[in-house]
Amino acid sequence: MTLVANRITGSNDAVDLVITEAAAGRGVGQGSVDAIWLNGENFFTLKQQDLLLGSFAQAIPNAVNFEFDAADPRAALNLGDFGC
Repeated sequence: MTLVANRITGSNDAVDLVITEAAAGRGVGQGSVDAIWLNGENFFTLKQQDLLLGSFAQAIPNAVNFEFDAADPRAALNLGDFGC
């Protein structure tokens, strides 16, 4: 797999592209945007339209170094953010 970073003028451009491609029927893995660093407003916009992939933290190789058990207080930062 190769990561190709494409610079954009603002994350709004990428969010608009995700919304447009979803409206055109493109699903996960079929659009031109793979990842976006989102602020609260753009996160909220995509969440309202059910266009966020969801949690992927446990799928990354270094996940073994983090706590994800909700019963463990150390997991609080790994299981949510300010918007969830």
